[in-house]
Amino acid sequence: MAIYYVADDIGNDNNNGTSPEIPFKTLTKGLSVLSAGDTLYIKPGVYRQQLNPISSGTDTSYINIIGDKDGEIWGVKDDVIVTNLDISWNNNVYTAPVVYINKTYINIKNLTIISGNYNIVQATSSSNYINFYNNQFIVNLKNALSSNSNTNFVLAGLNINFYSNTMIIYLFQTNTDQYIFSSIPADANYMFINNFILGLSLLGTSTGYYIYLYRVSGLTNILWKNNIIYLAGVYPRLKNGSYTGDSFINNIIVSSDTSTSYISTFQNNYGFSMTGNLNSGLHMVKLIPQLFSYSNLIDVGYSTEYNYDLFNNPRPLGQGVDIGAIEFNPYPQQENTIKRSGNYSLRLERASFFDKNVWLTAGQHTISVYVKWSGYSGSDKPKLIVKKDGWCGLNDDTVATATGNGSDWEQLSIDFSLTKDALVTYRLYAPDNNVNAVTYFDDDSVT
Repeated sequence: MAIYYVADDIGNDNNNGTSPEIPFKTLTKGLSVLSAGDTLYIKPGVYRQQLNPISSGTDTSYINIIGDKDGEIWGVKDDVIVTNLDISWNNNVYTAPVVYINKTYINIKNLTIISGNYNIVQATSSSNYINFYNNQFIVNLKNALSSNSNTNFVLAGLNINFYSNTMIIYLFQTNTDQYIFSSIPADANYMFINNFILGLSLLGTSTGYYIYLYRVSGLTNILWKNNIIYLAGVYPRLKNGSYTGDSFINNIIVSSDTSTSYISTFQNNYGFSMTGNLNSGLHMVKLIPQLFSYSNLIDVGYSTEYNYDLFNNPRPLGQGVDIGAIEFNPYPQQENTIKRSGNYSLRLERASFFDKNVWLTAGQHTISVYVKWSGYSGSDKPKLIVKKDGWCGLNDDTVATATGNGSDWEQLSIDFSLTKDALVTYRLYAPDNNVNAVTYFDDDSVT
């Protein structure tokens, strides 16, 4: 399991590339020496070579290709750019994808990948178990005009995952259907988690064409979770392909068409349609104006005419909770006086909740938390909720409700089983809307 280094400014392909002081110069050379379990670090700079791994990893020894954008190795904090701009591959400028993969078990991290043409990434049917982490993908087709169906990520492998990437796709002057992700085969198992995806399509002389988030060629199992997906232009849509499957969970989605046809699971997604036609599974994003606590506009909404805030709470409520349009703070605060252990507990005022996310492997798990409360006027009591997620076998919300009177710390606990690895959301819920209701959560644990 060797480590190699590439640096465009100080490198030389005649070096052995085994230290930051004597790195290779090009990606081509660095990729050529990798084998299963090896890692290639890339210094910030501009690399005009195709990222094309020539060897595969294994299920226990991935090949890792990592940009040093945070300066941990060379002390330079900047983008590590891989691009096909201003070069010619195969005697045809811009035609080849910037990233081309026909191997298996590869991780690609912390790169800025820029293309002047379609197919910024191509993973062939020979590729499998490919993971993209924390990369930026930028496609700028300002001067491109194509009469063919175009795709930016051509993904034909069976297991490909994208975690925490930014994808910005500018499609100008196009006159045909566009696909951000396409060629996805039947039986594909993909995960798109915590990504920001922007697709902008400005059509040419023709009309009636669509920009799709993705296209499939058979029944697939794709998880879209915790992403921001923004499709702008004429006729943006989510999915192309009349095969039922896939799950959209906890995403923010902006599109002029939010149809969920042929999508098996559509839960807890938030967003809006630019045409105003919302699917019933999609909820509007509520933008909540809130002032800083020291603002001189604290009580601007209080008058004989406006005696209630956005949540219909009477105002003013008193010192420390008057926050302009919202008369109390619905967001959790750190509480360092009432706590069970450690430095602080989580304090929720009135009726509110706080969600946490944790990545868990398939199998049996337990989530627990301690709760204490005061000032409740109703009979409902604090809850711990593991949110439903059909992707991993959590078909319904699982709820544990407190039974005591709130004067002492009470433990809430939920046991559950996952059918596959997944990002699980659990909610700390305070139900009482009395003006004096305060709920404290502390010592939550996940096993």
